[in-house]
Amino acid sequence: MKLLASALICMGLAVAQVPVPSQTTNTTTNTESKHHGKDVKSNSTTTSTASDGMGHVASQTQSTNTKTKVKHGKVKTKSTTSDSTSSR
Repeated sequence: MKLLASALICMGLAVAQVPVPSQTTNTTTNTESKHHGKDVKSNSTTTSTASDGMGHVASQTQSTNTKTKVKHGKVKTKSTTSDSTSSR
């Protein structure tokens, strides 16, 4: 009986020490409009960070820059996306 009780206590302590993973995502968007909406610039940055509880942290950052112009009734859009990943 004592052996069973001590085994249950040890098992409970082992389960209580399981690392808890976490994840965080943060998005920032800036939009600028000029000339009554004919020129629009938009910058968006998304950063995701994840940890596994064992001290391993990974992060990913994605940036998107978009420029839109209206000239002579035509819409021209240029978009640039960059992506970076780091792991510690």
